[in-house]
Amino acid sequence: MAIGTHNTSVTHLDNGNIAVDYMGTRIVIANPQTGEVQLDNGGWITATTARRMNEFADTYSMQFQVSRRGGKMRVHHIVDGVIMTTPFTSIEIKVTRENLRGVAISTK
Repeated sequence: MAIGTHNTSVTHLDNGNIAVDYMGTRIVIANPQTGEVQLDNGGWITATTARRMNEFADTYSMQFQVSRRGGKMRVHHIVDGVIMTTPFTSIEIKVTRENLRGVAISTK
């Protein structure tokens, strides 16, 4: 899956990180080598913001998923073998190399 291009830019930063900007907000900064990810929805709880974050995760094999429901955005990631679901506006996580694909994730 590729990252959508409408109002979106992907930048490879000098420090090795990759950034995704959507509608003027830097929604993702990540280091694919270390698994460190910063997500920031900028207060925009939109389907497209979540989609761009998930497109990034798929494109760069970063093991997280973002969902939204009830006016909240949530990130799903694995910590010590357990799937964690955390509501966020701005969050820093470290993702593992474990795979979330095929795992049923509740969006409640």
